[in-house]
Amino acid sequence: IFMKGKILMNNKADLSNEKGFYIWFDKNNKKEYYTTTLTLYNSKIGTSKNSKYSYIYYTDSFLPKVSLKRNRAEYIKNALKPKPLDLYNPYEERYGMLLINFLNARLDSWHTAYKDFIYAYGLGIIEKYSSKKMRLSYTDINSFIANAKGIFESAQVKLYGLQLELKECVDYIYNLNGNEEDKEYEPYTKFQAYSLKHNLINKHTQNTEVLLNSLSIFKNDFVSAKLSDITQGINGINMQNGIKYSSRYLDNICFIVLSELVNNNITIKTCKHCGRYFIPVNRQAEVYCDLTPRSGNGKKCRELGARTTYAKNVKEVEGLLIYRRTYQKRLMELSRNPNTSEKDKKKFNTWKKAAQEKIKEFKKGKITEEQLKTWMEENKDL
Repeated sequence: IFMKGKILMNNKADLSNEKGFYIWFDKNNKKEYYTTTLTLYNSKIGTSKNSKYSYIYYTDSFLPKVSLKRNRAEYIKNALKPKPLDLYNPYEERYGMLLINFLNARLDSWHTAYKDFIYAYGLGIIEKYSSKKMRLSYTDINSFIANAKGIFESAQVKLYGLQLELKECVDYIYNLNGNEEDKEYEPYTKFQAYSLKHNLINKHTQNTEVLLNSLSIFKNDFVSAKLSDITQGINGINMQNGIKYSSRYLDNICFIVLSELVNNNITIKTCKHCGRYFIPVNRQAEVYCDLTPRSGNGKKCRELGARTTYAKNVKEVEGLLIYRRTYQKRLMELSRNPNTSEKDKKKFNTWKKAAQEKIKEFKKGKITEEQLKTWMEENKDL
């Protein structure tokens, strides 16, 4: 164990967070993995053919139809029993999603907070901010809701404060929501400066342990270290994929995720359609998120937002207007020129195809109106 710069070798990690929260990352495949004790109320475990790991998703229904032959009360009791923490069978999600989900969580009510965040990450990660304690078992749905709601409502003010603090930090680092401060600097530099100014390392790493995986296949055979000590004393260690972070404090976990994103040049944006934070999946120029919709017909913002934008009057989208004028002008020149050659026609078709590809990118939300306009202006004679 690392203690104020000293290294004490120990085969067994001090797993004081056995009922806490563990998270680690695969930066090459842009994945994060976590494990915690989780009660599957209105949430289910899903599987993917592309991964050996499972994931958690929200559902409005808690119980399937139960046969009259089965003991419904006992079935409910077993269903509400918290799933044990398992380091070798974690839940998988896209890089940075824990932070994104918390930034976007509607914390004004128990119902929305649970639907947006708690269902996937459990009560243990917010319990430390509450005067209420998690129960290890529940007799029925009402007993779980009463306990979970009590924990959330007791922690609500502190969770609001943490969310606001994180939003201010993210908005500054990535210049979002009207924050134009220090726009000329890279996110990594700004994150370091912001962390020093607001003492984030001391504030948000004191309750984090780092498990440095040994070559053993057994989950208890780790070397454990305090993150605050590591940041001060072991800068030479290569924090490779598989390093596990553990904490029962949500602020510590969020700080770890944000650090991971910034250190690996991952961009955070706000969706042009719904306003939520998101991480671009395919291109940095994406302006619409692909997050689960909260209402409507189930279509994601990437589709809805692009359609809404393209449905605007052509006169309101300067790039489309330039395309229309250029198209008509060049087509007219071809039709009126008796000496038009096959080379001229081929040049026109090449331009038309390239311009229409740019329009498709605009419709899909991959480029902005300004980027479309710039391309059309610069490629009139392509």
